[in-house]
Amino acid sequence: MDTIKTLKEKIMEKTDIPVGVQDITFGVQSLDDASTIKYYHIEDGYTVYSTPTYVEIAQQPSL
Repeated sequence: MDTIKTLKEKIMEKTDIPVGVQDITFGVQSLDDASTIKYYHIEDGYTVYSTPTYVEIAQQPSL
């Protein structure tokens, strides 16, 4: 049975976004890595969002 962590691993394979920085949300709820997709009643065709929890910003020159 697929867990949220397994979903994150599949997303990482396609996007190179590390599992540790992904935040998966469904509706307004942030999903727990150890829980299963079935636990959240997520079915084919439903939309979940993967958001990186950090963004790298290029170093800005000092003024």
